[in-house]
Amino acid sequence: MTILDELIEGTSTEFTDEQMGALGVAANRLINKQLEIAEAEETLKQLKAQERKINQEEIPSLMENLGYETIILKDGRKISVKDAVQCGIPAPQRPNAYKWMDEHGHGDLIKIALTAKFARGERNMADEAFDALVDVGASPNQTESVHAGTLKAWAREELAQGHALPSDLFKIHVVKITTVK
Repeated sequence: MTILDELIEGTSTEFTDEQMGALGVAANRLINKQLEIAEAEETLKQLKAQERKINQEEIPSLMENLGYETIILKDGRKISVKDAVQCGIPAPQRPNAYKWMDEHGHGDLIKIALTAKFARGERNMADEAFDALVDVGASPNQTESVHAGTLKAWAREELAQGHALPSDLFKIHVVKITTVK
């Protein structure tokens, strides 16, 4: 007799009304919790949008009208507004953007990832380097990317030095960010 047979033998296929009622009640509680979670996630999304508007629009506008980038309130809190650079490369433009970066001396920011697929029994082969993969007939995949934080810092630096970045390759936004301490 297998373990599965023992488990099946020890179970009853008949359930009492009490057991079925308890199961129904638990299922309803689960559905209600899932609905509560969905509502809480929607509320959180709305709160984050409101926070972003106050942080990036309302306070920067008020500070600009006052003519200050930093101000200290009577209660000691310090409010500062600074420019923050956001930068991205749209997927269809990545090859052209990477080519541009290479041609302008920024190719070292591009990271290359190699992957290859192996059957479960080919672990030893998978542990070899890229050249060995080619030698044994595997077809490694190669992807290039620039880490988002690296791209953002690089774009901020380039703009600060007065260098223009091609807007058809890089999506750059300068936003105001408020800090309150």
